[in-house]
Amino acid sequence: MGQTLKNVLFKPSSAFDGINIKSAIILTIAMMIIGSVFSGYASVSTFPESAEYQEMMAQFEEMEGFDEEAGAIAGNVAQTITTMGVILAPFLVMIGWLFKAGILNVVFSLLGAEVRFSHTLAILGLAWVPFLVRDLFRGAWMLSSGNPIIATGSLVDMLDIFVAWNAVLLIIGFAVAYKVSRKKAAAVVVGYWAITALISLGLANLGNMFTPGVM
Repeated sequence: MGQTLKNVLFKPSSAFDGINIKSAIILTIAMMIIGSVFSGYASVSTFPESAEYQEMMAQFEEMEGFDEEAGAIAGNVAQTITTMGVILAPFLVMIGWLFKAGILNVVFSLLGAEVRFSHTLAILGLAWVPFLVRDLFRGAWMLSSGNPIIATGSLVDMLDIFVAWNAVLLIIGFAVAYKVSRKKAAAVVVGYWAITALISLGLANLGNMFTPGVM
């Protein structure tokens, strides 16, 4: 697995050529759990210091009948919800992995490539390395600074250097593994990202419409 990670970082074409599907899937599950749990733990640890948390508590304090005991209960509820999010995060990430593999499997099959679901999972998995690096960096930064990183659902959250790195790896991976041109692989990868980004932005804006004080 160490050699596989080294190839992903420095020789991506080699990493996806003759890929060991079982090892890649095991490595992917490990990366998803480690990355999401570590960054989630950091987020939970620093959440009480966030501006969002302080603003929420300030709104509660303005309510009639609000006292110290109610504040403690509200704080515990918020912390519990955040903790549950951390626990569920790896499972949600894996569900997204399976869903994406299913969609891309169909698309590349329509393009004439000889595909296998497990092979697509493995390609997506090795290309997950940038997100592991991002989670580790974010977690380390949050713990060292004491400030959480709050996702806003904006386009900036969906297009950073790690997303671009992941896209490059996917283009190389599908082109090498499925013997399609890099142009076709790029069209599929970028097209999938664009569609999911538009859906995410739409859902985020819809949520903002029903959030008091946002509109």
